[in-house]
Amino acid sequence: MDSLKQSALHKPAALAMFILMIIMATVACGFSSRTLVGEIEREFYPEKPNITFQDTSKYVQVGDYMRNIKDEYFDYYYNLGNIEGFKMVEDIEVNGEKKELGRVEINFEVFANKLAENDIKKCKKVMYINKLFSDKTGLHKGDTITFCGTDFVIVGIDSSGDDGWESKITIPYSVQFEDSSNIQLEYLSFYGLKKNFNKKIYDDLEKIGVIKGKKYLNSVIFQSVFMLLAFLVASGLAVITVTNYWQSVNMRKYKLYKAMGASPKVVSGIMFFETGVISALAVAIGLLFDFIINLIVEIGSISRMLWLHYLILFFATLFVVMIMVGIKIVKIAKALPMEQPSDKKVRK
Repeated sequence: MDSLKQSALHKPAALAMFILMIIMATVACGFSSRTLVGEIEREFYPEKPNITFQDTSKYVQVGDYMRNIKDEYFDYYYNLGNIEGFKMVEDIEVNGEKKELGRVEINFEVFANKLAENDIKKCKKVMYINKLFSDKTGLHKGDTITFCGTDFVIVGIDSSGDDGWESKITIPYSVQFEDSSNIQLEYLSFYGLKKNFNKKIYDDLEKIGVIKGKKYLNSVIFQSVFMLLAFLVASGLAVITVTNYWQSVNMRKYKLYKAMGASPKVVSGIMFFETGVISALAVAIGLLFDFIINLIVEIGSISRMLWLHYLILFFATLFVVMIMVGIKIVKIAKALPMEQPSDKKVRK
């Protein structure tokens, strides 16, 4: 520890530069680490699990099941969780006039969002439409439309914009169509889950016509890993330059150790210990800066797995820095000349 204290106090400017470089490296790696952990978290705790329909006639049973598990699996189940699908509608008759619609997205509302909870419970034949649907059909709030052989009363219009390029409608999941042919159900939409779906829930859903969707590789994870590795290598190379300067100002002390008979292994061990302690402190400060920066500008949204981000950032940065610095330290220790202490002059 005395040696560490001497290294720190001998040349404070060199020490400050060394610490600053590691802090900057830690913060730089923090951006890609947050992106990586954010994507990993979404894989383990998906807002929209990859689930598809096998039997499109069972959507009412699926909606009932979703409502049954709401208290156990949803943090905020209101406005969350729906069954989504679409229907190709070549034309539709409105007030005796045929209108072309093309693809119409259908949102079977399970929990009250656009529609009232009472409308869902009582299976009321009501419909909420987006502005694009309204523009194409000329329908407004209070009008009636026949859709899939069933009469629906329009209770609201989303006037915030065209809501994309497709006509969209929202109806209670509990409403039974007179003619549900050609309706394609795409997936279940779950938002605000407390935990990931377990095998039992998948088994329950499979019994009522729902299966796991295909598993796609998350390319963002691979990109984030590549970026993190690139930043770590760049950081390690940058730290070597500063290490040379910091070690050079303490070279006299290390030469003295070797002159006193210390082996290259012992000298390199002292250098490695000193560098390791200071590097760990610098990385810890870098984590604090990463936290502060993320409060000011949100880099990535992480809630459940924030611990993994700090774990990766601390150990990965420290590991790379110490590997790069360690190689340089061994070379310096081996190159130190074997000096013998000069004999003391005896006064006559």
